[in-house]
Amino acid sequence: MDVKLSEEFKKMKLTMGDYKGWLQVFIDFDKHSLCLKGTGNIDDANFESLAANAKDNEHCYFIMKEPLKQQKFILVHWAPDKAPVKQRFLYSSYVQKCKDQLESSSFGDNYFISEPQELTIEAYKKKVVEGPKSDVRTWEEIEQEKTDLETVPTSTKSSVMASLPIKVSESFTSCLKEFCGEEVNSILMDLNKDQSVNAKAGPDGLENVRSQFDSKTPAFALVRYKHDNREGESATVVIFIYFCAEDCTDRRMKFTYSTCKANVVAACKQSVDIAKSFEAVEVADLTPEKLLEGLYPVYPEKKEIIKAKAPKKRKGKSRRNLASLKN
Repeated sequence: MDVKLSEEFKKMKLTMGDYKGWLQVFIDFDKHSLCLKGTGNIDDANFESLAANAKDNEHCYFIMKEPLKQQKFILVHWAPDKAPVKQRFLYSSYVQKCKDQLESSSFGDNYFISEPQELTIEAYKKKVVEGPKSDVRTWEEIEQEKTDLETVPTSTKSSVMASLPIKVSESFTSCLKEFCGEEVNSILMDLNKDQSVNAKAGPDGLENVRSQFDSKTPAFALVRYKHDNREGESATVVIFIYFCAEDCTDRRMKFTYSTCKANVVAACKQSVDIAKSFEAVEVADLTPEKLLEGLYPVYPEKKEIIKAKAPKKRKGKSRRNLASLKN
């Protein structure tokens, strides 16, 4: 829908270059317009003041001078998990439109947050300044990806999504060392909110590993899988499992696990050879029969079809011959 501006928003646009406080902007869905919801003085232009005006079930934008350098404005998109998904989609698509209306050249990077503890200067520094630099996507690309994930049927497939950076903990390094030394035959892994990977030693045997998966929480597992191959011979390979049950209702958690999976696999591959990665939404997807199909796929043989040659066409009599016959 087209962007319209409320009268208060139009007035604020004229003085944006000299504005020193902060603004709170929301979308009026009935009027299809950007509206000014609140303002603050320069003394209140801090994250604590923004947190006091953020509702836990409603999206909004906060605009103020960048907290550290104070050279450009920053747009803070407050997107609480309790807010309707439709709001996330519309607010995500309006970010650039809002900045364009206020002269986008005056803005630096954006700050997307969904939890109250992220509305602090410490969290801002950690995420924007001290955070991992390996994700080279723009903020708009990351935000669009989150929007797409929440507006389509839930899926654990992540092959088309760019992976998010991760951090490895001491428990992960320690467990991986034990796994390589064959002291343990499986590792169970989960993620913290800062995308750091925790790990603990798991049980022996596929059946016991399956029993550790929780229908409410996604999980990763590295398993030394002992089995019989298609020739009936004993074989042992290392497999990686990403389990995320359909009953899991935490979309943010699903998104984080799905987009971190590639980097978790890469971190494991630095020490072990992984024969195959599996994704499952229910325990029934991790039976020996299913794993056998994934490890040793059978491709149908292409049969060569020999087409019968068409009979030769009989040549008709030429017009010249017909004319001579008539004469």
